Amino acid sequence: MSRFLSLLLFLAGISHSAERSATVTKMVAAETDIHRSAHVQVQVVSNLTHGGGVLDVSQDDDFNKTHPIFEDCSVPLTEMVDHLNSHLTDLDDILLWAHKRCPEGKLIQVTSFGASGMVILHKMSQLGILGAIPTVSLDTLHLFPETYDFIDRVQSHFDDMCLRKFRPLGFDHKSAFVAEHGTDLWRSDPHEYDRIVKVEPMLRAFEELRPSAWITGRRSSQGSERTDLNVFEIDHDDPTRVKINPLAHWTYDQVWEYIKKNDIPYNPLHDRGYKSIGDVQTTRPVARDADERSGRFLGLEGKTECGLHSRNRPKRTKSSSKKQDATDASRLSPQTVVS
Repeated sequence: MSRFLSLLLFLAGISHSAERSATVTKMVAAETDIHRSAHVQVQVVSNLTHGGGVLDVSQDDDFNKTHPIFEDCSVPLTEMVDHLNSHLTDLDDILLWAHKRCPEGKLIQVTSFGASGMVILHKMSQLGILGAIPTVSLDTLHLFPETYDFIDRVQSHFDDMCLRKFRPLGFDHKSAFVAEHGTDLWRSDPHEYDRIVKVEPMLRAFEELRPSAWITGRRSSQGSERTDLNVFEIDHDDPTRVKINPLAHWTYDQVWEYIKKNDIPYNPLHDRGYKSIGDVQTTRPVARDADERSGRFLGLEGKTECGLHSRNRPKRTKSSSKKQDATDASRLSPQTVVS
């Protein structure tokens, strides 16, 4: 029996919605097309969980296989990702599918606790899956004081959240970072700055947690490199890892309508004109009608991404000192804070 097909049918039992059932029916038809040469036998068992029938996957010995996420499928990962993008669009369905499909501990969410990230946190909490999905956040040591205070508030608000904070390797405080790199590394060598405070900590998080998939808050309406964003994509750093962007097709206004409707906490800097919030030295408030990310990377002409999601990922530059190489080699234990 096709394990992917069984998961698609599982979604039909989650909701009473006729529209969602119709969506699943289309997905089943598409799955049949993909595996037209296979003989598929489906046994549906009566189950009152969620008020409907669900497919029995208890005998699927391979369901909890680890990396990669689609290793039990007979079609290429690229084809399966295209298939998902064609059929999974509802936020609930996307998150529930990811939670059910990924082995325990192999799905993570990466967030900076911006508006989009707060929507996803709230929805996962509503669905009862937040505690099972580690939340990863990068502390660059250069965030706004308001952001640090807000993260503490978020932890109190979502007490089921399992937060993992990753900082630049070997640094716990901004003062130590400045003592070694100075105050203007972000300006004099922005690629090296991004590599140290964002890219390396993220890669270290991947190395430690080894996820099969990770959830982001990126949206196509944010423009630039994100304009053609899909919900599902293959991670360009690891062709066996999937990036999931549940809000890929949401607009800025939709995000804030959801936040207001559900009384979700948000960073108070948003009320002061900061549409998108990053490091304190490169983030500014913008006009109400300005592009959402136009207040980011101030003083860094042409820059729209920090490197976490860009294919032009920062690498070690010529300005990196031999002292830094030696220091990195001596920092063998990850500076990870588990909250």
